[in-house]
Amino acid sequence: GLARDPARHAHFAAWRARDRRGLTVLDLDYRASFWESVEDAGAQARLAIAHCNVVVGNLEECELAVGESDPDRAADALLAAGIDLAIVKLGPRGVLAKSRGERVVVPPVVIQVVNKVLLPKRLVANATGQASCPRIREARAAVLHSGGTDRAEQKGHPPPGWPFDFLASE
Repeated sequence: GLARDPARHAHFAAWRARDRRGLTVLDLDYRASFWESVEDAGAQARLAIAHCNVVVGNLEECELAVGESDPDRAADALLAAGIDLAIVKLGPRGVLAKSRGERVVVPPVVIQVVNKVLLPKRLVANATGQASCPRIREARAAVLHSGGTDRAEQKGHPPPGWPFDFLASE
């Protein structure tokens, strides 16, 4: 993350080397506990935006970075800062994606819970079901190899809806 060196330095070195070629994505991902101050987080976000062409953030993160809490104004401010695509997460209202020529709002997806698995509340996994920390990988493996459902018996493949089926029940 950008909160401390050496990670901050490594991010900026990589962005300078990349020189905004291809898709260079910044996930604002603000977590107050990592930062000395909100002002420092905002300043670093603004410096990072200058090196990226896609920025993703929720309303709080966008306000921190560009001073706007309205989704459209936040996206416009990000575009004015030189990015090509602003993605503003709206929580239960969905997602706003905006470029200079297009504006799209995607409503949230309603998910039917089919398999309630008791896992830690702060679970993080990507859309393919590949978990990002050992405890989650262990829990996923237990579900996949438990034999408790037909879905779990698909060895090596996440059950349909993973990880979203149990996240919906939180």
